Amino acid sequence: MLFAKLPAMKKEVKIVVVWIALLLLLRMCLIFPHRDIGWIGLISAGLQLLLGLICLWTALSSQGSQKYVYIHFTILFGFVLILFIVQFVGKAIYSYFWIDKFGLNFVLLFTIFYALVDDLFRSWKLTTKYLISLSVVGAFMLIIFLPYLTNPLNLCNEQEYKQFRQLKANYTNFVNQFRRDPSEADLIQQLPALTTVGSNKSGSSIVTISPETVHDLFPYLLPGGEGSVFWKPIHFRTFYVNVFLLLLIGIFLAMMYRDQKPHSAYIDKLMILFFAFCFLDMFNNYAYIKSVTTETFQAIFTVGQYFSILCLLIMVYAFGLKFRFAYSTTGQYYEKLLQESPERVTRWRDELDTLILKSFFKNNRSSYSNIGQFARADQPNQMKGK
Repeated sequence: MLFAKLPAMKKEVKIVVVWIALLLLLRMCLIFPHRDIGWIGLISAGLQLLLGLICLWTALSSQGSQKYVYIHFTILFGFVLILFIVQFVGKAIYSYFWIDKFGLNFVLLFTIFYALVDDLFRSWKLTTKYLISLSVVGAFMLIIFLPYLTNPLNLCNEQEYKQFRQLKANYTNFVNQFRRDPSEADLIQQLPALTTVGSNKSGSSIVTISPETVHDLFPYLLPGGEGSVFWKPIHFRTFYVNVFLLLLIGIFLAMMYRDQKPHSAYIDKLMILFFAFCFLDMFNNYAYIKSVTTETFQAIFTVGQYFSILCLLIMVYAFGLKFRFAYSTTGQYYEKLLQESPERVTRWRDELDTLILKSFFKNNRSSYSNIGQFARADQPNQMKGK
C-alpha cells in the first residue's frame, strides 16, 4: 500500500512546493505601491491558489470531458491572480467592474454551468457543450450587465445616484448656512429647493426628490455611503447572478438524487459547497447594498470573508479527495467506464455517503450495498469503491 500511494504523494508534494512559491511571490509583490489588501484577503487568495493547483493536477489525470471541467475550475480559482494584479494597476472603478464583478461572475457562472451540462449530458459532443454553455451564460450576463458594458461610468446617470448627489449638495448647503448638520426633517422641509436641473455628460435632466427619497437616502449621507449608492445597481446584478447559480445547482442536485444515475465522483459534494459559497456571496452583496458607511461595509466584508475562508477550507478537502481519486487505479477505471459505458456503473459511494448510510441506515444495509460498485466486462464479480 505504501508504494501504491507514493506517486500520489509525490504529486501532492509538488503542489505544496508550487503553492508555497506562489505565496512567497505574492508576498514579495506587496513591497510595490498597491491598493489596500487585508490579511483576510491574502488568506482567501492563498486558499484559492491551492485549489487552483489541485484542480490543475486533477485535470491532468482526468478522463474525457472531465479534463475540461477541472481546467475550468483551475481558471476559476486562478482568477484570484488577476484580482491580485489589478490592485497594483488600473483605475479602481474600471477594474472593480470589469474584473471583480463582470469577469469573475462570468467565469464562475460558466464553470458551474458547463460542469452541470457535462455531467447531465455526457454523450453530447464537446463543441455542443461549449456552444450551449457559452450561449446561455453569455446571453444572461449580457442582459444583466448591458447598461454598463460600454461604459461603467453610466452608473453616474442612475436616477437614485443623481438624487443622492443633489441631496448631498443640499446637505452641504444647509451646513454652510446654519453651521450644523441637518436632520432628515430639515431636508424634507427644504424639498422645493431639492428639485433642480442637473447637468451630466448626456445632457440636462430634472432631478426630483420626494420625502420618501429623503428617508431612503438620508442614512447614506454618512462618510462612505456614496459608494454604496453608486455601486448598488452592480451589487443587485451580482445578487441576480448568485440567485441564478443557486437555482442551477439546486435543480441539478434534485435531479441527481432523484434518478440515482451514475455521476462523476464527488461532483455532488463539490456542487453543495459551491451552493454554500454562492449563498454567502449573495448575502454579502445584499448586505453591501444596505451598508450606509465605510465602517459598516468593512465589517460586513470581514465577516463574510471569515465564512468564505471556512467554505474554501472545506473545498480544499473535497477537491483533495477528488484529486486522490483521479490518480487512483480504481478512480481512473471508474471514470473511464463512466465516459464509455455509464450503464455498467452505479453512483460512486464516497466517504461522506458511507458515513451517512452507516449512521442512518444501519438496519437496511441491503438498500445501499450496490452503491459505489461497478463490474468489469470480463469479470462478473463487483468491485467496491472506497
